[in-house]
Amino acid sequence: MFSSRGYAATTLEDIGAELGLTRPGLYYYAKSKDDLLNQCYAWSFKKLTDRVNAELGDGTGRERLARFFQIYSEAVCDDASRCFLASENHFLSPESQKEAAKRVSEINNIVGGLIDQGIADGSLAQCDRKYALIVLFGAFNSLPKLYKHKGPPPDEMGQNLFNLIINGLLPKP
Repeated sequence: MFSSRGYAATTLEDIGAELGLTRPGLYYYAKSKDDLLNQCYAWSFKKLTDRVNAELGDGTGRERLARFFQIYSEAVCDDASRCFLASENHFLSPESQKEAAKRVSEINNIVGGLIDQGIADGSLAQCDRKYALIVLFGAFNSLPKLYKHKGPPPDEMGQNLFNLIINGLLPKP
């Protein structure tokens, strides 16, 4: 519901009705709307990191970075996770924002490590890690806006976007 209606327009009553729970029943699972949103963020990031840890595999830094963003593309276009992975968390309380920032930092460290690996093994050019993270996540976080269930699948969109970023717009010599 947060994805379709937005956080501000979604009430706990709406969520309870969708789930077949009364408001008191919903409070059994979440102390507040902020708590529920924070749990959704935490679940989405855990789902992503579990999949990354299970599927990233071996290879060069570039190959592993491409695999990460294939997984990430599918995650940000998934109906259950899209608004939690690729969106701002400004609706969260300050305490929940700190928790979300830790999760984002964990993902940035994973991707930053893949960039560092690629630079070290020669599969990626020397670059500023901070700017690479901004460009990559800025591009990939836009995928939910572009994704339509009838169009190309998210992994294909992600692969095309990754190749464009990595190979650039210049013609090959």
